[in-house]
Amino acid sequence: MTLKSRTLIIMAAALIVALIAVACASESTADIVATAAYQNKVDNDNATRQAIIDAGGDPDNPQGPQVGSGSLAEKAQEAAKATATALAQASPTPVPTAIVIDIPDGPTLTDADNPTIQIGDNVFEPDLIKVKVGTTVTWENPRRSSSGTPTR
Repeated sequence: MTLKSRTLIIMAAALIVALIAVACASESTADIVATAAYQNKVDNDNATRQAIIDAGGDPDNPQGPQVGSGSLAEKAQEAAKATATALAQASPTPVPTAIVIDIPDGPTLTDADNPTIQIGDNVFEPDLIKVKVGTTVTWENPRRSSSGTPTR
């Protein structure tokens, strides 16, 4: 087989691999650009609609009549805006309430104490312990079966 034949075979194989890779690609650059361009158009349309509304116009009929300066419609819009602003300022942001946690009496257990809880018949023994954050607690089920829903 000559060098020319080998080169043609290698080039043909590379072309086939490239065609398969392009055919298997899930999303092309053109698709990404088209998606981004469409999203930009949607964003621009929404901004234009909002600008027309803010100016007192009808976004469904932007060439139609606009609210004139000093008109009753403009005064009504300004009154509505002032009312909305006053209501927003009068309603304070709710402050979250604190969560109350009852901390049990007794020492705070750590890994050195090897805290262990026995799972009994719908109970834990001890039923409440206090451990330092990061402490490993061992849960033992000597019955090796489900114990139902534990109660405290």
